[in-house]
Amino acid sequence: MGQPVVAAPRSPAGLFLARTVKGDWAGAARVAVWPLGLLFVAACALGIYSNEDMDDLEIGWGTRMRVALAGLLQGVGGGFGVVSDGSVDIAGDRVAGVASLSWVPLLATLAWVAALALAARGARGRLRETGPSAGFEAALRVAALCAGGACALGLYARPSYEGMEVSSSPGLTLLWAFLLSTVVAGVVLTRGTTEAWLAARPTPGPRIALGALRTALVALTYVLALASAVMLVVLLTAPEDRPGGQELLGLLVLLPNIGALGLGIAWGAPLDGHFHGTGLTSESETFGYGQLAEAGGGWAVFGALAGGLVCALILGVLAARRSADRREHFLAAALFVLLVLTLVALAGASVEADFREVVETGGFGGTEGAETFTMNGRLGVAGAEMLLFTLLWSFGGAFAGPYLLRLLRLPMGGVGPGGPVGGGSGLGGGAGSHAGAAMGTQLDVPAQGAQPGGPHGVTSGGSGGGGVAPPPSRGPALKWAGLILAAFLVGGAATGGVLLLVQDGDGGKESAAKGSVQEAETEAEGDGKKPEERRPSDGRSSSPGSSASPTGPTDSGKDGPSVTPSAAGLPEGFVMVEDPEGFGVGVMDGWQRVTKGTQIDYEAPTGGDYLRIGIIEDAKVSSYDNFRTLEKQARKRDDYDRIELKENTFQGRPGARWEFTYTSDDSGNAIHAIDQAYVAEDGTEYSIYAESRAFPGDKGENPVFTTAVKTWREPRPEL
Repeated sequence: MGQPVVAAPRSPAGLFLARTVKGDWAGAARVAVWPLGLLFVAACALGIYSNEDMDDLEIGWGTRMRVALAGLLQGVGGGFGVVSDGSVDIAGDRVAGVASLSWVPLLATLAWVAALALAARGARGRLRETGPSAGFEAALRVAALCAGGACALGLYARPSYEGMEVSSSPGLTLLWAFLLSTVVAGVVLTRGTTEAWLAARPTPGPRIALGALRTALVALTYVLALASAVMLVVLLTAPEDRPGGQELLGLLVLLPNIGALGLGIAWGAPLDGHFHGTGLTSESETFGYGQLAEAGGGWAVFGALAGGLVCALILGVLAARRSADRREHFLAAALFVLLVLTLVALAGASVEADFREVVETGGFGGTEGAETFTMNGRLGVAGAEMLLFTLLWSFGGAFAGPYLLRLLRLPMGGVGPGGPVGGGSGLGGGAGSHAGAAMGTQLDVPAQGAQPGGPHGVTSGGSGGGGVAPPPSRGPALKWAGLILAAFLVGGAATGGVLLLVQDGDGGKESAAKGSVQEAETEAEGDGKKPEERRPSDGRSSSPGSSASPTGPTDSGKDGPSVTPSAAGLPEGFVMVEDPEGFGVGVMDGWQRVTKGTQIDYEAPTGGDYLRIGIIEDAKVSSYDNFRTLEKQARKRDDYDRIELKENTFQGRPGARWEFTYTSDDSGNAIHAIDQAYVAEDGTEYSIYAESRAFPGDKGENPVFTTAVKTWREPRPEL
């Protein structure tokens, strides 16, 4: 008979994997379904959002929901991109390429973490496995199911629409969802084992580190909640551009990101935006204390500094309450700095695009000679300034926390009325108090009414027994007020001083590069123009109110326009005008010329009706896209009604035509407006806009507009 076969003993790693695979998968599924279900339900809710543009394109709820799901999955490590296969038509051209958006919706991340932590906490007492690694084995099963479910959602979140497809990077989602879920589920399910292991350590170092980390996390939660709430109030009470019902839903999704960026601004780090692309002017915008003062005055800057001080003191008070040693205070501050920097970095966003025009060649298709377009942009808080000011504010708050507690007569970590105060680590009386006893250290600032000599270096005063009387008080209220003011100066004054140096270094310059739409809206709000009149100025001076007839001198100091009454093809009552700006156009005889920046108006002597020529040099967007943006503001007008908005070709160049009616706020009359715009070969956009009173029963004809577009001649190139 042969010898019996003896199975080789398994290694510890093999036994661990075997227990993990053979464990309670049903219990793990009950935990994993919560974060996955929450993310899916949130995407379904966001899919309800729609606007007129989506309705015009007939983008249904299912497509919108899947796009929202792809965006939310970025909160657990996914990606978001749009791929065009070349069959999509944009502004009359077929384009192929890819665009990607990189951002982390912090609300999705926080919701995933919270749902997973709560579900795992509820399942912690139902673990059937025993052994020191049972909790971690269960955490791996939960993480595997979470990652698999997130990957499945990523594969589902890839809708396509008329040659364009959304890419959600399910592979990245699988990886990062597994890592994030392992950490969260592992922390919750192994808590008891971890506490027992820490309690058995002969040195207090691990307990101190864990206590400081928990303090930093709690402080970050409070600070982010406060910053988000403040930013929400600011946006809801803004005098302009208040969010509506559906816009409010999107605002709530972005709120933690906005709160993190707002914290950076409050602490002195400016918000930077950069944009550049092929054939486009590079643009950079900065929003810091200087821009905040311009937007809201000195009180806005004071409010930002006060909010930054409160956030710093939240950290200081929590560290003083949950820790018994100065070293743990500053360790919590250091960990808090790392967490804040990570949070603010994730709160920003960047976008990249790379498209090329698809040109048909020889009936087979191809891209030879096709134009390409690349673009990238970034929005985020300046990293160097954020690092400097976060260090100043955080360590300043940690320094001032104990003094503030003593001033308010509140208990501190290690000692308080009735005994030790927990340090927040969950280890009996707290990691901070245990650490203070083991290391034989004491707080730099004794508790109110305490003397050296008792437990942890302090005893209750007034009982004798060899105690040493405390030194006489020297203006305690003034002393502590000065200490708090010093903490403010560490953050606030240093922030302002360094910021001034930085601003002086660049001469306090403001970015002059602004998009045409932004300039148009700003100009319209300033002079009360109608939305359809919003055309930007290139900075040339104008004299509002000055006017002249076509035969007289202009208000810009140039010679008057040349008039040709007998030009062929002109209707009766019209004359051909050679404008000083170089263009030619047929206008009503006797109408007066008025310039407003780059807008040239020919107005009826009786008022009301006019013809406007708008000029935008180096236009950044197409005329059609510009009209669509301007229409969002025009919809706020009384009785606005679009008659037509479409792309067209004008004099061989890509353009757009926009016709609509509305009710004038000033006169109460119904107004009929028509606008024909196009981008010339040199990149200049010209707009031919006519406005007249609309009468019931008319067919919408406007001879002023019809004559202008038939006789229009753009400026001749200068030799």
